[in-house]
Parts: sequence; structure tokens; C-alpha cells
Amino acid sequence: ITLSGSFEEYINRFDKKQRYNLRSRRKKLYEQYSINYVSCKPLQEQEGLKTLFDLHEKRAKRKDIVSSFSGKDIVNFHNMLVQRISKNGWLSLRFLKNEKEIIAASYNFIFGGTVFSYQKGIDPEWEHYGPGTVLLYELINEAFSNGSIEYNLLHGGEEYKNQWTKSHRQIFTANIYNKTL
Repeated sequence: ITLSGSFEEYINRFDKKQRYNLRSRRKKLYEQYSINYVSCKPLQEQEGLKTLFDLHEKRAKRKDIVSSFSGKDIVNFHNMLVQRISKNGWLSLRFLKNEKEIIAASYNFIFGGTVFSYQKGIDPEWEHYGPGTVLLYELINEAFSNGSIEYNLLHGGEEYKNQWTKSHRQIFTANIYNKTL
């Protein structure tokens, strides 16, 4: 998503029904369930990452999905990565939460004016309220507010991405080799 203009101008590109649904879901979570959009506090990144992994695993089990974002080696890798990149301001862990629990988490990288949306975790018990949609709404709004130039949804053909942008980058693999030693 190219972030030019204001967040309101971006949202106004959506049709009337889409704008209503976005704002309605957000309002319901915030007003009826006291949900807030919050950032992970410094020095609590490891705890925040654990919450993300827990939510992601819960949802994968509920949907009977085999996720590549699980397992001891993956968890250890991301724990080490978070320790290194948080010092540079390249980490963004964001949550939707109330006083009792975190219902959605987003793990993002920030570099060169771009926010890279890497992984989400959503509590399946809250899924029908659309916390993933509300979280993405807030993340994109924050990116506009911070002067980012792009919000990158990264690789993958998930349908929800088409709701947020019509532009896509083609990703391909090129194998180049020489037949001689």
C-alpha cells in the first residue's frame, strides 16, 4: 500500500459499505468490549512475541492448519532476531487488548520508511468480531501518522489483502547457473 495523502483519503477510496463495516467493527470492539490498540513496551518484546506465537498456534489448531510459524527453532530464531532489531527501531509489535487479554497481535518490521507486515496472531474466540481487520486498520493508520511511505503486506495470496490494496508486486524465482565447473 503506497501511503500518500492522509489516512482518511486512503479510507475514502473504499466503497461506502466497506468504510461502514470497518468503522463499525472498530467501534464495537472499542466501545462494547473495551479493546485498545497498544504497542509492545520496550523490554517486553520477548513476552509480546510469545503472545503472538500463542495466538497464532491457537488459531492454526482451530482451523486445522499446519503453520510454518511454529516450533522450537522458529521461536528461538525470532527471539534472537527481536533482541537485535528492537535496538535499531526496526521492530513493531502491536496488539488489540482489553484489561484481561490480548485478542490480536501483529509482528512487523520497519525499515527505510516501509512497514513490513510479517505475522499476525488472532484469538479464535474473538475472530467473528473481526479483530484482524481492526488491527490492520490501526496499523495502516499508524503508518500514515508516522510518515511511512509504504505498508507492505508481503508475499501470499490471502484474500484479505485484496480488500486493502489493488496493487501487487509479482514475485518470481530465477535460477542462474553455469554448466561448467
